[in-house]
Amino acid sequence: MKKRAMLFCILTMFFVITTPQIQADERSAYDIILIIDKSISMEESRNLEVVKNFMANTVLNENVKIGDFLIIMDFWGEAEVVDSFTVQSETDRSRAKSIISSIVSTPRQTNTDIGNAVDIAKYQIEALACTNRPKIVLMVTDGYQEAPRFSKYYSPDHTFTNAFLDQAKTIARKGWKIQVIAIGGAQDFISAAEQGGPGLQGPQEGLKETTEQMGGQLKGVSEKPTEEELRQATAGLESRIDVMQPPARLTVPTSKLADISFKLKGSSLSGPVTVTVREVRIKSGADIMEQNVLRGLTPVQVTVPQEGEAAFKAQLQIPGTVQAGDYPTDVQFFFEGDNAFQPSAFAVDLHVNSFLENNLLLFILLLAAGLLVLAFIVFLIVRLIASSGVKFRLKVEEHPLPKGKDVFKVGYGKWLYLNESYGRLMIAPKRSLRSIGRVYGVKKGLEFEPLREEQFPGLKAAKQNVLGRKLTVKTQDGVTLHVEFLKV
Repeated sequence: MKKRAMLFCILTMFFVITTPQIQADERSAYDIILIIDKSISMEESRNLEVVKNFMANTVLNENVKIGDFLIIMDFWGEAEVVDSFTVQSETDRSRAKSIISSIVSTPRQTNTDIGNAVDIAKYQIEALACTNRPKIVLMVTDGYQEAPRFSKYYSPDHTFTNAFLDQAKTIARKGWKIQVIAIGGAQDFISAAEQGGPGLQGPQEGLKETTEQMGGQLKGVSEKPTEEELRQATAGLESRIDVMQPPARLTVPTSKLADISFKLKGSSLSGPVTVTVREVRIKSGADIMEQNVLRGLTPVQVTVPQEGEAAFKAQLQIPGTVQAGDYPTDVQFFFEGDNAFQPSAFAVDLHVNSFLENNLLLFILLLAAGLLVLAFIVFLIVRLIASSGVKFRLKVEEHPLPKGKDVFKVGYGKWLYLNESYGRLMIAPKRSLRSIGRVYGVKKGLEFEPLREEQFPGLKAAKQNVLGRKLTVKTQDGVTLHVEFLKV
């Protein structure tokens, strides 16, 4: 299948490149897929002929432009691509009309496998991904899912299977514009509205759910629609509202309220368009079950201008049971009314903050407070060390200092200086020209260091503990003094 898609892509690109330049219509070229339900139920109700006329007279004339790549499909229990080509001229438009007119139903085509039709359309669109053009899918069906037994979408009660819904969710990420017209669905819409419901309640209820899962819009028309009714149901088919750079990450703080925002840009709009987001669902394995997480379950509206961009913003209430960590998550939007944006689903990394991340400011403040306390403790220790020290008395036998002025204290790591002045000794806090030695406070006592060794005869060590020892000092006048450092 991948090889066929690659070959199809190469051939398509070759055809586009080698096609003569055409004067295209005012908008850029689209890839358009028209899908027509031709099951026997459509034939018996004579709706097939009405749909074919609508496609030929309205869609091909008003919605398919010169330069578009057109794929025409029909389906019943099986799906087939009737033709595909680039519309280069009015001749090609007439060719497309002829092809649509030739679609007929046969009595054997009793089943209707919408899932298989979507699969084939998905393959065709993915093969066109290399063109990088906007994609539009228009399907008209009576909406009754009756897949044959050999189909993977078979269901005995003709409901849409989980396999189809899972496929629909993958399509929602593609960014295609999908419009489904449900013939006979108008009355179901009316009945639902009368009972306060949002949509279909009849047998086409599954079609509505599946269309929404694909990110498309479903419109109901009467059981016997006219071409004008179908035309009104496809109004604005060419218009698009695209999500510009979907967010890659959502951060969930302690409040479990996550903000999601992105830009929306419209193209081919006839005027400002209001988009109403009815639900935002998230799914991430078994940890986060699929559910509507719009805060307050209140719809959010955004108006997209005809030209320019608009900002979409919403607040999501993440379940409180979700633990801290990273979760690969699908975010999908569901809409109310006729307008939607593409893609309607995208993958994000849902990051639920840990306790530390939730209280980062508090942690920083606590850390700063802790550092301040630590600094204060260090300061007190330093002050304590500085205030501690050795208390001693300086005793000079020949010239005793006055009582009360002979006691000194030197802090640990601090110096006091032994000065000589006119043959007398004293202790000074700062060094001067009179300083002849100094004492240093240590835990074991006082270390003495001579600054003028010649004045300390008999002193053998440069540094020694002098607490309780007597030193001999020779003054500059040659007078010998005896000094003793006594512990107090």
